[in-house]
Amino acid sequence: MDTTKLSPLLEEAKSSGITFSEPPKDIRYTDKETYIVNHVNVKKEIEDKLLAATKRIPEFSIFDGKLFNCGSSAFRVDLKWIIKWLLYNTDRYDVEKTLDNLNKYIELDGNPLCEIQLVSGIEVEQEIDLIDNTKLS
Repeated sequence: MDTTKLSPLLEEAKSSGITFSEPPKDIRYTDKETYIVNHVNVKKEIEDKLLAATKRIPEFSIFDGKLFNCGSSAFRVDLKWIIKWLLYNTDRYDVEKTLDNLNKYIELDGNPLCEIQLVSGIEVEQEIDLIDNTKLS
């Protein structure tokens, strides 16, 4: 993915200041990071530039108004949410690491999943590879 347009915009956001709204005191620990990502703040003009830039990058079309299936639930994703994720990660890491993580995600063939199932009545002495990354251990 060509990130030449995003990199300077994320650098500009970082240098001008990325801030976060304080999560409520009673928020569950597992929801805290999601809250922070959804409440990241940056100058409106920078957010608008990032939105325009992402609309011109074809790989971002997978995020524009689509539903992400998360097993037992799904949620709608739009480019503004992705921009907030980019800003959060830029503040947390840096621009290069953020764009590297984004490229790695976009290049995936599917969503990685680890599911553990209890199987009774079978004992194995060592891990056994079955099919498609399925193992008995």
